[in-house]
Amino acid sequence: MNFSSAGYISSPRDGAVKFFAFAVLVLASVFAFVGVANAATFYVSLDGSDSCDGTASVASTTPTAPVGCAFATISYAVTTAITGDTINVAAGIYTEQLNVNKNNLTIIGADGQSSIIQAPSGEFSSVRRLINLSGNGITFDGFQIVGNGKSDIVNYDGSYLGVRIEGYGITVRNNTIRDLLTGIQTTSLNPITPNSILNNTISGVAVGISLQNDGNTVTGNNITANDTGFGIASFNTTFADNVINMTGENGAEAKISGGADPYKGSIQDGINAVNSGDTV
Repeated sequence: MNFSSAGYISSPRDGAVKFFAFAVLVLASVFAFVGVANAATFYVSLDGSDSCDGTASVASTTPTAPVGCAFATISYAVTTAITGDTINVAAGIYTEQLNVNKNNLTIIGADGQSSIIQAPSGEFSSVRRLINLSGNGITFDGFQIVGNGKSDIVNYDGSYLGVRIEGYGITVRNNTIRDLLTGIQTTSLNPITPNSILNNTISGVAVGISLQNDGNTVTGNNITANDTGFGIASFNTTFADNVINMTGENGAEAKISGGADPYKGSIQDGINAVNSGDTV
């Protein structure tokens, strides 16, 4: 094609523009690499302080110059962290609700799931989220997550939802989750999200895992529930090697339930989505 005849005339300025665009791309790549390379690790400990800088796992011993010691709460560590950081949580009971709204954070509990996140006490209406993962690319690994013991699917006011997954590409693995209304729930805020729910033990709940969007991977989970093991309102989820144990009066038909919305699939679709590797 003759660009001159089409009204396009090449000029030295065009070359400068192309070079500038290339330079911007290069600089963006460099800054992205630097961001990953400079990812920090923060520490949380019961004998720490949120006045510390969180850069070491030791206790706070110098309140007037809190350098090189741990934070006291996971929430404050999340507030301080930026994309790509890691938060290591020491053993102990942390009574707090979490909203993790940063991307690509890794939050790790101590060995043996000895880092326990306990629901705050007190009466309230409706259902509260104990842990809300609203950022993208989060890994939440190796905790005990304990509710307030309310797991009645009918009279649910004043109960907690354990882990709510709102973001994209989130991994929830190796946790023990108990004494809640629902153990883990994905949402329809992102219709297709490749989240991974792996090797969790969930008990003392009405619903083990509730899937409300498509494209998840759910493997190696052990669920004991009094109403529904899996609540499936989605397509294209990979199931493998999950174990469901039912308690209460609802019986076998309540172990797996499909979505009521025809677009998301019937009850039979939900049952067919579970592979033969699962135990029901």
